[in-house]
Amino acid sequence: MGLVGDGVLGVWHGIAPGMERKFDDWYNTEHNAERVAIEGFLRARRYINLRRGRRYFCRYDVEDVSVLGSRAYLDALDNPTPRSRSNFPHYRNTLRGAFRVVERHGRGDGGYVLSCRFPETGLSSEAASPEAGLAELADQLLESPVVTCVERWEVEPAVTAIASQEKALRKAADESPGRVYLIDGSDPDGIEAALDAVPARRALRDAEIDVCKLVFHLARTT
Repeated sequence: MGLVGDGVLGVWHGIAPGMERKFDDWYNTEHNAERVAIEGFLRARRYINLRRGRRYFCRYDVEDVSVLGSRAYLDALDNPTPRSRSNFPHYRNTLRGAFRVVERHGRGDGGYVLSCRFPETGLSSEAASPEAGLAELADQLLESPVVTCVERWEVEPAVTAIASQEKALRKAADESPGRVYLIDGSDPDGIEAALDAVPARRALRDAEIDVCKLVFHLARTT
């Protein structure tokens, strides 16, 4: 599954109307490369929401969650580039979290992902119980050839809460999911159909689910 580690930064956000092209160009030509160049970052992946909801989902895989509290990363957050400074105020409804990857099952990366987010509180008993957790859900989902990988992330609150200049540039305070399930696959309708067909689907009944398409991937080469 390529360059994946034990930690990940997940960011879900909308943007001000009319800023789509400017954001796409910034991500493609500067921001993702800047992040991947930081020690401990392994890859950057950007997705576009295919349904209603926040336009972007970005994941940055890191060696472990401590990288997201490292001096090198915090220096980048406190010294945004000019283009970053002009873009961050246009973020809308930002969800951002530093996460530990606690489970990963599967055979590869897909071009589409279902991003299933839970708040820090209010998880259903099914979602929290080992009997109906990710392992059971993954076993059932991975019987479908369309589903390629299932992951579960848990938020690291202390690292997520670190203040930065980047956060200050956004118009509203970031929120953070407490738990994230990701279901990768090769076809968005097929992933949704596979999820709807399995009994362990109940574990995600309280989740906010986005269906997203991968539009950019950059991996560290050295």
